[in-house]
Amino acid sequence: MSDFKTKFITIPEYIDWNKFNIKDMNNSSVVIYVGELKKDITGDINKLNILKQMTNLSRIKLVSPDFNVGIYMGELLKDFTFRKSFDLLDDYKNQDRRYIQPSSLPKGLPLTSIPNSYIQWGANRKKLNLGNNRVNNIIMADTHDIADSNNSYPSEEAFTEINRIIDEFCKIPDLTLIDKVVLVANYLQKNVQFVEGRISHAIDGNYECQDYSLEKYDGVNKVDNIIFDKIGKCNCISRTMMFMLNNPKMNVNCRIADDAVGGHAYCYIYDDETGQLYCADPTWCISRNPNRFKDTLKASKFSDEYLLIGQDKLSTMDYHNTTNILPQEFAQNSIDRKLIQESVEKLKTYGISFDYPMEIPLPSVRTDRQLGETITP
Repeated sequence: MSDFKTKFITIPEYIDWNKFNIKDMNNSSVVIYVGELKKDITGDINKLNILKQMTNLSRIKLVSPDFNVGIYMGELLKDFTFRKSFDLLDDYKNQDRRYIQPSSLPKGLPLTSIPNSYIQWGANRKKLNLGNNRVNNIIMADTHDIADSNNSYPSEEAFTEINRIIDEFCKIPDLTLIDKVVLVANYLQKNVQFVEGRISHAIDGNYECQDYSLEKYDGVNKVDNIIFDKIGKCNCISRTMMFMLNNPKMNVNCRIADDAVGGHAYCYIYDDETGQLYCADPTWCISRNPNRFKDTLKASKFSDEYLLIGQDKLSTMDYHNTTNILPQEFAQNSIDRKLIQESVEKLKTYGISFDYPMEIPLPSVRTDRQLGETITP
């Protein structure tokens, strides 16, 4: 234990349990990250004794991508009387999650968040977060989207409709990763109008919806808004893409990212065959689609401009700062547009349309932006 020093001067808020190189600690709250479960009872008890020297310590947040870490560490920490919690981090795999049962954790260690990408794989639906976050390249949990504290979690009716849509898609044989992304993106572009509220700000002007009211639509942040009202903004558009792709039937490793500066939500998709990570922004496929209708943020034809793109395209874009967000860097090059066009032509032979009806959920009027007005997606 010669590496451990306790000067009680300044305190790191973050502790890597497996490295446990603690110096200058006396904080009232710490985050303990355990990347891999390595049971070492004697060594772990010695580490706990180091923590006990932190006289100001009143809260521990345990974070790990391994649910079994919560069970093991909860037992180690059971005699600590101050506040404890466990945030389950995303391990970026698509697999059965029925083993995630909050009741399996020791008493006194509540499970405060689960990645919402897990829920269609059988995980508990009560404690959800948007995804992982990193601070100074240190993995933290991002719990600002907990379903217990807001109404953004999809209703059972929304999941039923999503499953119906996916069942229709899966009738098409031999779907590739590109096919699946194109199908979902096309569905969103065909059906969804980008709406932030009564007035939506876009790069080419402001769009005022004539019939929008908060009371009628109960906001624009929910998957239900996308599925049933056909309106919504970036966070629920991207979340709907994730729920459509990241499920056992489609089995696409899709997650949500949130721009670290601009607050814009989009998706990232991992190609299991190549090991490459790509960005997919279903919102910009609507709000910045070159085929949009004149006076509304609604697509009139399909666009692949922001699908399965890499750093070559991202370097020309704003609102996609990936600092401290992703498990790895985006691919250097975007997917070849010819491959996407081949997918479009293939899907057309199965009756999928890429030209959209004139129906617009909320009629709007476009006006010019004022000088200096903030541009959002």
